[in-house]
Amino acid sequence: MPKINKIVNGTDLTPHYLSEPNKEFKIYRYNNEVYAVRFDNDEPMDYVLMWKSHKSEHTQNSEIIKNTEEDYKELGKGDQGTVYEKTEDKAMKVSRGKHPREFYEEINLHIIEQQFFLKYHGIQEYFVLGLWNIKNEENVYFYMPKINAIPINKKIDQPKIEEFVLALKELNDAGYWHPDLANNPYHISPQNLIATEEMVKTIDLDGGFRYDQGRVDELSRKSLVYGKDQWLYVYNFIYPPTDEEDNRIDWRVPIDKWYENNRDGSLSDNPHTLLRFYHEGVISLPKKLVHDLHETILEELSQDKKFKKHSHEVGVNRFFSPKKQEIYEGLKGDGLKKVILKELRDSLAEIRTMEQLEEKKLEFLASPEMQILAEGQDKTTKALNLKTSSRKKVMVIFKEAEERILNSPNVSI
Repeated sequence: MPKINKIVNGTDLTPHYLSEPNKEFKIYRYNNEVYAVRFDNDEPMDYVLMWKSHKSEHTQNSEIIKNTEEDYKELGKGDQGTVYEKTEDKAMKVSRGKHPREFYEEINLHIIEQQFFLKYHGIQEYFVLGLWNIKNEENVYFYMPKINAIPINKKIDQPKIEEFVLALKELNDAGYWHPDLANNPYHISPQNLIATEEMVKTIDLDGGFRYDQGRVDELSRKSLVYGKDQWLYVYNFIYPPTDEEDNRIDWRVPIDKWYENNRDGSLSDNPHTLLRFYHEGVISLPKKLVHDLHETILEELSQDKKFKKHSHEVGVNRFFSPKKQEIYEGLKGDGLKKVILKELRDSLAEIRTMEQLEEKKLEFLASPEMQILAEGQDKTTKALNLKTSSRKKVMVIFKEAEERILNSPNVSI
């Protein structure tokens, strides 16, 4: 990458994208590339690459708009406008609507700020952003990098898709979300995901990312929650959970129910619930995220009590189901047992009636998880077929749940 002092000695294009004077950001073309540069007290501090440019390509805005259909290859068309190939490296979107110059300038400022955010987090390459050219207010158009897309194969491209979803999760965790990718558990715009030879990216970001604007109405409240969990919807749309017979499971049902019982809460902010839903087989998660969640929960559990070393440590191979083995992959011994116990306790906290509790108890006592808990890990326990401490703990957890329900003022037996 070039040095910043060389970039700022290039051609100043700032008036094409931002009003003068602008003390924080300026736009330059240097060596056939367009950069946004951040300033502090007139000193250039950092820069981001926006797109590749070609000095000989320039045409008056009015001519571009007039001749787009004749002179440029159409790449895509939507409700908001049409995208054309401007050069081999650059695409151009012509908007159907018209707004004042200040409208586009505000968007450009947000996009530049968001580009620096992406750069600082190392995820810029997954999101295709550009800028609105506002040189001629009568003919405004959006420049962005042109992506050489290839068909997506969700099986072959799963590693690339999972990398993208983790980048999207990092974006969502910071309070940003795509405006038209997956706006709630029932919405998906797969056309805004494209694959290249190297990675999966998302497009249709000419308005930048959505974020919390301080509104307190019900729709805005839900948008914040859905925005935080956008990555989860995208991943489960592409890789829905399946049962042992490979039938799809409707992952929206447990998510909707959880939202109803946890107003203003996102699953992203409740990693223990995420992991429990994954272990229950009702949602899908990227493998790296599962590994990280396992590491986090084991670290938390080990702070209360160090895991004891045993002569024999029960492992996921005790699950007959390959799907269960995959779900709990990486856990063994006391760590595996403690995770199962914690998730049992968490799941019982959502039960409100004795009838539901009895059903859950019968189901759990016959489950593969219970067999794991009942398996001894010490020679004496195994040899004498003694009850394990984990098995005793299960009974305690159910007893505590029973007392909670019976002591509830709205008890339903």
